[in-house]
Amino acid sequence: MNPNLERAMQDAVNIHKQRRQIAKLVDHLITILRIPDGSHLVPFFGNGYERDNRQALASWVEKHINEIDPNEAEQRLRLLANGAAQALQEQ
Repeated sequence: MNPNLERAMQDAVNIHKQRRQIAKLVDHLITILRIPDGSHLVPFFGNGYERDNRQALASWVEKHINEIDPNEAEQRLRLLANGAAQALQEQ
């Protein structure tokens, strides 16, 4: 198989895995922090193009996900939850 094609396929798989991981983290954060449906958090967590709180939080998680060791899922969730809670308190 062409090495460039193989690398592109692996990159696509990795991107898909990261998106699934972000979606799961967002679900947990929404539950833990009791974030309601709506769009009131978009200006604080989003980049300006998100439609709702879930998308805004996903953008925020995507920005911060690499700050934590990927092998420490529990630590990652706890730190993201603390960061999100702090950002909410600052509003």
